[in-house]
Amino acid sequence: MKTSAAYEVPAESAEERNQLLAIMQKHAARAGFHVDSATDEEIALHNEVTPTSFRAAVWAGANDEKFIASAMNRPYDAGRIWLTFKGEKNMMQTNRFREALMQEVRASWPQTKELPVLNGETIPLPADLIVEGDRYVLDPAAADRYNLADGPSPDFGPSH
Repeated sequence: MKTSAAYEVPAESAEERNQLLAIMQKHAARAGFHVDSATDEEIALHNEVTPTSFRAAVWAGANDEKFIASAMNRPYDAGRIWLTFKGEKNMMQTNRFREALMQEVRASWPQTKELPVLNGETIPLPADLIVEGDRYVLDPAAADRYNLADGPSPDFGPSH
């Protein structure tokens, strides 16, 4: 599955995570999608394998026929939620959803940063990212850890 865009949202408290979920639900409903989110019990069960405190996915279709986006925090930083959007051939509806959602997310969390998506699939590990304005880029020193078929891209940071 290709990823078209990814963002890191600094929703650190339970209240902020609930706010993010509500924003996702509002924009999903407007776009004709819906959000499935993990309950506290599901998160507790999942935490036995990988600790998280937030997991949600946006779907199209009553039976989750088409995956649109996901949001979850990482075990190494519970206050940072990575929000990713699936890439697809006909993206007009999903692009409108992403743009509207991200406009409100950025208004609520101005420190939101875009994450690089390498080869349409891979988001680098946090230790391999450097901040460049309102986005992260891949640290050139870490580039050899990733299979970058086309060489450096706009997601590469400046040379050291």
